[in-house]
Amino acid sequence: MHLDAKTDFTEALQLAMAEKVSVDVYLRGGHTFKGRVSSVSAHSLVIDPIAGKDFFGAQIRLADIVALSVQIRKV
Repeated sequence: MHLDAKTDFTEALQLAMAEKVSVDVYLRGGHTFKGRVSSVSAHSLVIDPIAGKDFFGAQIRLADIVALSVQIRKV
């Protein structure tokens, strides 16, 4: 996966979902969610499962995201 400043959050999340890489999503309120993206729409994304919480998922509004950290290389 390659990050580019011209890529918006929706595109970056769709790439992360397609390549099945891990993401950290940083929210406006200070919370962070880490895991794999299972779906992305125009207004929200779903991380399922959340890292460290096997039976939990999260639906996050794209408008609340302030930053993304994306695994760009697989080990």
